[in-house]
Amino acid sequence: MVDGEHEDWSSGEEWRSLHGLLTLMSKKWAVAVLLTLRPGPMRFGRLQREIGCGHVKTMAMTLRSLENAGLIDRRVVDTRPPGVRYEITSLGRSLIDSLDPVRKWSVDNDFDPLQLTR
Repeated sequence: MVDGEHEDWSSGEEWRSLHGLLTLMSKKWAVAVLLTLRPGPMRFGRLQREIGCGHVKTMAMTLRSLENAGLIDRRVVDTRPPGVRYEITSLGRSLIDSLDPVRKWSVDNDFDPLQLTR
């Protein structure tokens, strides 16, 4: 893409792909899970505490969605009692890396969606 030009987003297939990603990322805790797992693997309980999600069911549903999308890996840890460890995949890492410009934009513009009702 040349500076000042915009890619054509008119393709229905491209739009569906983007819409699917945005729908997944808008799930409660999805971005927080990916960012929290960025430094390294974590067990369910610690991940839940780090994020501050008080609902096990909500956290489990988010983790399952991210796993199904290939953004995180779930591994059973052979301990007593058995545990589960989550880790961000290279695909998930590339997604988070691609969100850094959006994060920067929101900070630079002091974006607050609650102020949109002007």
